[in-house]
Amino acid sequence: MWKIKFNHVQDLSDARFAASTLAEWVGFSISGTHAMRADAIQEIIAWCAGPKLILEISDENTEKINSFLDVLPVDGIECSVSRM
Repeated sequence: MWKIKFNHVQDLSDARFAASTLAEWVGFSISGTHAMRADAIQEIIAWCAGPKLILEISDENTEKINSFLDVLPVDGIECSVSRM
């Protein structure tokens, strides 16, 4: 069985589309060019049931990550942090 994750969800329409396709996860970026605020993510997930919430991070700001974990029902974290 295939499992689907939608990356960089930006609005309620994207999240509802993901839910309608029976996606397993929806990813919200909290850093980088697609970054969203915690309150914006909360508003979207309040209106969209089904997919699990994944935070997409691309930096190592643990204070920021923890602040999102404190207020959102996160099911997982996707890390794309690279070191040079």
